[in-house]
Amino acid sequence: MTLEGLIKTIWRRYDKSTDYPVAGSEDYELITSYINDAIEAWADRAMEDNVRWRVLFTELSSASDGDKTTTANVVSYLCPSDFVELAGEGITITDGGSVVYPFVDTSFVPHINLTESGRRYCYFTKSPANGRWYLNINPVPITSGNTINYFYYRSPKKLVNATDSTDIPKPYFIVYQVLSVLFEEERPDLASVYSAKAVSVLESMIVNNSMVPMLQGYKLEDISSITAGAVFGK
Repeated sequence: MTLEGLIKTIWRRYDKSTDYPVAGSEDYELITSYINDAIEAWADRAMEDNVRWRVLFTELSSASDGDKTTTANVVSYLCPSDFVELAGEGITITDGGSVVYPFVDTSFVPHINLTESGRRYCYFTKSPANGRWYLNINPVPITSGNTINYFYYRSPKKLVNATDSTDIPKPYFIVYQVLSVLFEEERPDLASVYSAKAVSVLESMIVNNSMVPMLQGYKLEDISSITAGAVFGK
């Protein structure tokens, strides 16, 4: 559902009219902010419950920003602005073949550098200056222009333009959540009803998210070659 569709759906239930607020008006901007608050709450609830929404998994090659190629003698590379965490065992750097750099936790980096300085690995750090994540590669790349790629879990899109669509698979969670806020002071009874509906939709999304899609199984491929730092195509 688009931002425009969400606002209209919410307004019909809140104001009981089709005299919808126009872009730039106080009501329009207020409801938009509540919509984005609901999207953030959807993402935060998942993280708190150790749930990862399937719709938020993506890869670097599909991102709109972030460093996607190596630069000679450069260790750190800016991650996409919507990067939350790595999804997988590591990253690949392609130069004819794909070289896998297994992920290690930052706490192990000093030990590895002391005992296995030539080991191939990657890790991620967050800059306190700009709040952005950076990919760090070891050994440092010696050539420029090689393709970097990795799968990652991203933050949900915030809705800005009328035609922007939400990532949330059941957008009525947003509708109910926003209505619970709008009615909070003037009709707390209705606010409670809508809040309960929002929780119900959220819980159903969590259940659906854990279900295996049709014609797919739980089988995982052997990743021993990846974790060992295999090189493909060389």
